[in-house]
Amino acid sequence: MISCGDAQEYVPFGRDYISCHPGEVGLPPARPTTTPPHLDLLRQLDTVSINASKDWWEVRRSADTLTEEELYVSGSTVVWSRGLAGNIGSRQIIKSMTCDSPVQHALFATFYTYPDQPALLGEPIPEEPTGESIPSICIVESDSLSIYTVDGEDYSLALPFPVRKVWPVKYGVLLERQVPGAEVASPKPEGERLPTFYSLMHPLDEINPLLIVSGYSGSAASLPT
Repeated sequence: MISCGDAQEYVPFGRDYISCHPGEVGLPPARPTTTPPHLDLLRQLDTVSINASKDWWEVRRSADTLTEEELYVSGSTVVWSRGLAGNIGSRQIIKSMTCDSPVQHALFATFYTYPDQPALLGEPIPEEPTGESIPSICIVESDSLSIYTVDGEDYSLALPFPVRKVWPVKYGVLLERQVPGAEVASPKPEGERLPTFYSLMHPLDEINPLLIVSGYSGSAASLPT
């Protein structure tokens, strides 16, 4: 038998919790930056256009399949909580933090230790992730990417470009570079263009460009000489 009830608006737990959060009180001065003026201006414009809403959130089922996790973002504050669905009293805070600048993107992601990751560039990567999983959340600001794991470890990486979008993927995260309008209007030759997509496979790795290799079909006899 299937029963139906009245639909109710979902109120994120983080919204209630953040009303008691001290916010930016007591934060140290923003870290100095040597970003070129034109790139800094682009990042500021990009920050304005990315998120029009005041707050947003993401909910996923926890690894134990009995509870759910909520990632709530409001301005520069992020609240990561866990609890039973529909039971506010069961909610527990995993971590809450206030960043130096407004949060542009926040998402759940899983990295892996990759004990058998290829040591040499060009060797094939395993079809499926190997090693121990590192469940984490990723927070993107205008010039940095912060990673917080469920074990309490945290990492911070400087971003060499403004990020337009970021996705969790099987091997970590995929980042899309914000392409300036001038670059679109006057594209450079193919060999001089900067890649658009980048990947991060482990919190201690560097952000690397994603290259697409076109396959070749045919026999050796058909190769030009």
